[in-house]
Amino acid sequence: MLYSSITDMENQIEDLKSKVLKTENRVKSVKARSHLLSDTNLEHNDVLNFLSVKTKSLEASLHQVDNAKIETTKKLGIIIKVIDDLVPNLTIEREQKKDSARATSRIPSGEVLTKSAARYQANKLSEDSPLLETKQDVVVRDIEAGQLNIKFLLGGVFILIVSVVAVYLFQEDKSPL
Repeated sequence: MLYSSITDMENQIEDLKSKVLKTENRVKSVKARSHLLSDTNLEHNDVLNFLSVKTKSLEASLHQVDNAKIETTKKLGIIIKVIDDLVPNLTIEREQKKDSARATSRIPSGEVLTKSAARYQANKLSEDSPLLETKQDVVVRDIEAGQLNIKFLLGGVFILIVSVVAVYLFQEDKSPL
């Protein structure tokens, strides 16, 4: 019986030794995993910090772009107001020039002469020039105001189109998809 108890004790000691070895192996494995996880955690924290800084930078850029859009929209609004104010003024001016051109074309040649032309004629009359003895009517071209200002009209239309497209694009950027 003593031998059997000694054998049982030896078996228990061997079992305990194997359990201790298994536990030590598990501890080593857990330490290795813990070290690996801490390294991975540090890398993830670095990436997280980088992404956080990048996100803040992108948010700041987004706010700057939004502010620039607002400023551009305000400027375009001012330009549109100026164009809206100029169109009636240009229409009135065109009508005045058209009326002035019509009135000028009806004036006889004697009334169209300016002071310098009158002096020139007086000097030539004293020399008895045959060219001035013939009376010629002054020819006045009747040019429509629209023909003279077509480049301004096209410029205004171009600015208006660019303004509308810019406003449309800015509103499209703000609308959620």
